[in-house]
Amino acid sequence: MKKKTAKRCAPKRKAAPKRKAPAKRKVAKRKPAKKKVVKKTAAKKKKDELAAMKKKANKALKDAKKKFMAAEKKAKKYVAKHPEQAALIGAAVGAAIGAGLSIALKRGKKKK
Repeated sequence: MKKKTAKRCAPKRKAAPKRKAPAKRKVAKRKPAKKKVVKKTAAKKKKDELAAMKKKANKALKDAKKKFMAAEKKAKKYVAKHPEQAALIGAAVGAAIGAGLSIALKRGKKKK
């Protein structure tokens, strides 16, 4: 039998300790659900504001109708009492509107 001979090898070096990978930073991601909630509340606020504006507009419209009806009644009474003056006032208002329209139309033709 043959003798086993020991092989001469360089002494084994200890392996360097393995470095740990740098810890990843945890970045807080925004959740889309929160964005949707914000959008919903903003939309709800807009709807509420719109509803409030509609209420105010309707109230103003009702007040204007009441005032117009009162003015119409007063005008009818005045016309019944003073028919000649009412006719003259109507003619003057019509003439003023007609003159204004004719001036506006003449200026419109010159611009072209």
